[in-house]
Amino acid sequence: MKKSPLIGKIIDKHKLTEENINEMYTLFQKYFQCAEKSFRDDLNEKQFRILILEQDSQKIIGFSSVLIMEIMVEKRKIHIVFSGDTIVDEKRRNDNVLIKSFIELNLKFISKYEKLYWFLISMGYRTYRILPILFKEFWPRYDKPTPPEIKKIIDITAQNKFGIYYNSKRGIIKPKAKNKLKPQFAMIPSTGLKDPHIKFFIEKNPGYIQGEELACITELSKKNFNKTLLRRFGFDI
Repeated sequence: MKKSPLIGKIIDKHKLTEENINEMYTLFQKYFQCAEKSFRDDLNEKQFRILILEQDSQKIIGFSSVLIMEIMVEKRKIHIVFSGDTIVDEKRRNDNVLIKSFIELNLKFISKYEKLYWFLISMGYRTYRILPILFKEFWPRYDKPTPPEIKKIIDITAQNKFGIYYNSKRGIIKPKAKNKLKPQFAMIPSTGLKDPHIKFFIEKNPGYIQGEELACITELSKKNFNKTLLRRFGFDI
C-alpha cells in the first residue's frame, strides 16, 4: 500500500486544538512512559510546535516543540533554542520531514538573533545521533574535549532550566518526573555500538534507560550546518 505524503507545519502555541494535543500524547505514549500532566506542561511551555502530518488524512505522525531562551554569559547575551518532547512514528522516520521543518524554523531564528545555540537534551541515542548528521561542530563529542567557553554555556543553560536536577560534572539531567523510553525502544542494536557517536553517548549517559538526559549544544549558524544535507533538502545557504 502506497504511503501518504507527509507535510510539516510550524504553528504557534495558541493554534493547537485539544484534539491535536490528545493525538500527540497518544503518539508520544506509544514510545515513552510519560504522565499526561508532564507532557502537557512541557508542551505549554514552548512557543512553537512542529507538526508532521499525513497529507491525505491530516493524521499527526510526528511532532516537536521549541522554546527560545535568553541567557547571559560573561555579560554577553545569548539566545538558546530548546527542544521539548519530540517523536516521529517509527514507520515514517526515514521521511526526514521533521528534520527539514526543524531546519526551516531555525534558519528563520538565525536571521533574527546574533548569537544562537541549540540546547538539546538526549535521552536516547537516536536524538544524540542527529547532531553529527546536521552539524559540523557540537558538544559533547567523542573526538574532541568540550571547550571551556562552550561548557559554560551548557552549564548556565542547564542550571537555569533544570536547577538541582542538573549534574554539571557529569553533564546529565536527572528526570523531574518518571519519564523514560519504553524498554523495547531504548535498546541499542549491536551494530549501533560500532558507531563512535552512539558508543560515546552510552558512555556519557549510561542512565538513559532510567530517563537521564545528556545536555548537548551546537551553534545554530549557516557555517555550522551540514551544507550537503541542506542542499539535499532544498535549502540554499
